[in-house]
Parts: sequence; structure tokens; C-alpha cells
Amino acid sequence: MKISAVLMAHNEEQLIGQALRSLGTVADELIVGHDGPCRDRTLEIARELADQVHEFEFRGAPEVNTIKLLRCVKHDWVIRIDCDETLSENLVEAILRLKQTGPPEGVTHYNCFWVNMTAQEGSEPPTHAESDEANRLLLFKRSETTWVGIPHRVPEVGGGAAELREGLLHWAPHQSYSTYDLVTKKLLPFAERDAKIRVRYPLETYGFDPTSDPQAHILGRDRLRHDHPLLSAVPLATLSLSRSFLGAFRARSLKEFRSNLRWPVAHGVYQLALGYNIARERRRAATSRSEQQSFQAS
Repeated sequence: MKISAVLMAHNEEQLIGQALRSLGTVADELIVGHDGPCRDRTLEIARELADQVHEFEFRGAPEVNTIKLLRCVKHDWVIRIDCDETLSENLVEAILRLKQTGPPEGVTHYNCFWVNMTAQEGSEPPTHAESDEANRLLLFKRSETTWVGIPHRVPEVGGGAAELREGLLHWAPHQSYSTYDLVTKKLLPFAERDAKIRVRYPLETYGFDPTSDPQAHILGRDRLRHDHPLLSAVPLATLSLSRSFLGAFRARSLKEFRSNLRWPVAHGVYQLALGYNIARERRRAATSRSEQQSFQAS
């Protein structure tokens, strides 16, 4: 079982080294992409550790350029992580065992646990109960995958799923933000950036069928958000808030539960801000087209 690992970066010199060294323990090929021009040592570090390094046009979100990386891999099995994530020692061992035995027939992707190491203060991931679900897609077959280049969308993988019941460690500092900082420093800038990407760039897809129509893989809520951004903002915010609130009850302690309560508010605000920004970007695009047509006519 051969594995290619892909990693998208954007000026991540502080994090990319540990992420690539972590992947290097299990991957047979390392491929790095950089979103836009590099302004620090990210590419220099990547070229020392990776087999391929690509510099792409700046998009502001990793999805579209990650799709391009997937077109470059040699092996059908692929691991994808972010620069602020590393494989735990137990997860490395689980993947190495899997490479020795090979996947069971019909299994096309593996999920693992996603562990917030800011909250865990550097400790090893906790032991998970049998009832806990591993829901972070980590390892998948490229030939069974379709991915639409919309911000925050994850790949759609056909076939059977299995679990690697170990932790992918997440080192992002925003996990310790207060609710106010989470909204103002993280989610509101995300909403503005994501709206620009959704409006300005065409959708792109990667999959086993090169004739696949990206429109066929767009979720209903994304269609609604694109067609009626202001009208859909409140119901989508309510849905996101409700899901995050229910997720908060999976906490193992009162402290963790209180920390989790930041996210329902943040996710709700993000959806409202995203709808507003999409509507604004669409108005700007329409005005620009109108002005261009008037100029050409004159």
C-alpha cells in the first residue's frame, strides 16, 4: 500500500516543518502547494522535505489548489492534512500497520479523531470511548473521490469507510480564543474572504470521472446561498448554530463544554456574515460588468 501526502500552505514557515516531518513517517511521496507568492521560508523548508513543491495563483483558501495537487500524485491512496496538524505517534503506528496489511476489500477511505492540542496543553490525545465517532477524513483513494472547490467543503468519497481510531493533532492558536476574538479575528475575516472566492472564481472539481460536472456535486444549501444569500443567511445560521450547540454536549468535562459553547455563536455569526458578503460581492460584480459594458458601448 503506497501513500501520497498533500499539503497546502500559505506563509507557514513556523508550522510546515513539523507537519511534513510527521507525514514523512508514513508517506511514500510528499507534495506541497503554496497559495500565492511566498513571503517567508515556507517554500525553502518544503523543498528540503518534500518530493514536489508547487506555487499556485493566490486564492485565499486551500480547496481549489489542493484539488490541483491531487492531480499530481503518483499513488491512489492519499493523506491530506493542514500545516497546523500533525499525526500522533499512535496514528503513525496505525497507518504503518495498515500499509503492511492493506485495506479490507471495499474500503476506500479512513477517518480519524481530530484533537485540539491547544485545549489539551500538549498532552497526548485522550482515550476515546467505543461510542465515539472518528469523523475527520484523513486517508482516501483518489480514484473514488470528487471534490468541489468551495471553501470549507470536504471531499466526497465513494465506497466504504473505516476508522483509524487515533488522533490527528491540531495546533491552531485560535482554539483558545475567547468568543469575541474567535468572531472578530477568525470568522468575520473568513466570511469576507470566502464570499470573494465563491463569487469571483469558477467552481472546480477533482474526481475519478474527468467529465464530471461540478454543478452536480454542489450541495443544496450552497445553491441556496449563492442564489439567495440574504434570504438564506438566517436559516443557515440557525442550522449551523444548532448543530454546533448539539456538538458541545460531546464534551468530557464541564470546562470542555464551556469552551465548546464558543462555537455555536461563532458559526452562526459566520453564516450571517457570509450571506451579507456574498450579496455585496455579487452587487460589486454586477456593477463592474455594467460599467465595462457601458465603456465598451461608448
